[in-house]
Amino acid sequence: MVIPAVLLAAFLVLGIVFSQGKGAGIVTAFSGKTGRQDEGYDEKRQTKLMGAAMLSCAGCMLIALIGKLISAGWLYTGGFCLLIPCALVFGIIDYMNTK
Repeated sequence: MVIPAVLLAAFLVLGIVFSQGKGAGIVTAFSGKTGRQDEGYDEKRQTKLMGAAMLSCAGCMLIALIGKLISAGWLYTGGFCLLIPCALVFGIIDYMNTK
């Protein structure tokens, strides 16, 4: 029960920080861009997108945590499995926004 709770807290904190448009340096380092590598790069937009991604991952962890609390293994596993499509969707959106 500790792992989903810690992940939920981490995703929630990062999601809130990124949604406010802060932490652009972390997002830039994560995406592999150095400085102003892309001319069409918008820091605020990129940071807010990552904030939405982190908050959706927090939702997945909330599902996993609820599954653990009520002893529903399928819900616990489902919460972790939802992270994959969540990451794929936001990865595709990020790729499309940086072109």
